[in-house]
Amino acid sequence: LGAGGIVLRRALLASGWLASEAFPTILATMRLPVVLAHAAALLLGYVALRRMLPAGLALLAALLWAADPFVVGYSRLLHTDALAGSFAMLSLPAACVCWNHAGGRRWLIVSGISAGLAFLSKSPALALAPAIGLIALLGDKGRQARDAQPEQSTRVARLVSLVSPLLVWALVATLTVFALWPALWVSPLRPYELVRLGVEAEGAQPHMLGNFFLGRQ
Repeated sequence: LGAGGIVLRRALLASGWLASEAFPTILATMRLPVVLAHAAALLLGYVALRRMLPAGLALLAALLWAADPFVVGYSRLLHTDALAGSFAMLSLPAACVCWNHAGGRRWLIVSGISAGLAFLSKSPALALAPAIGLIALLGDKGRQARDAQPEQSTRVARLVSLVSPLLVWALVATLTVFALWPALWVSPLRPYELVRLGVEAEGAQPHMLGNFFLGRQ
């Protein structure tokens, strides 16, 4: 997204629409694609919410999402935290629409792509995987409860109907990660090793400047 902002700035300079090369201008154009990505995730998330909720309630949920202090604060920065949050937030309702509201493969693909983008943004987004699995399991339980003649379906068929969409979701997420992380094209194991070391060195240790909540360590 930052690279997209650089391309945008150069195009605006070449066309004469932008005359300044000051650092605030450079930073603003690099941040713009990030802001647009958050806005797109929110709008698509509203469409998913609308498939599940009445119009007023879906709008209220979307407004609460947009007004969340974390999203407001970090979505204006060239930073990964809010991107991981927005993509994860989009993946979850899309999965709910797919498994619980007859959304079909389209919403399954939306959820998988969003999850892949969340994984690329920050590794804690991997918590999406068990959450999506739980959504799929609850959706399968709901279908079994609505089935008027459950004895006609074998356990194997039910297992296949549960696992196959999850495999498609995982494949879409994996392809998204692979397509947008060029280091994986060269040496797939090396990026994984670097991420693992980063998690151990930084994520599993106290931050140098400390973490605080309401003034308390």
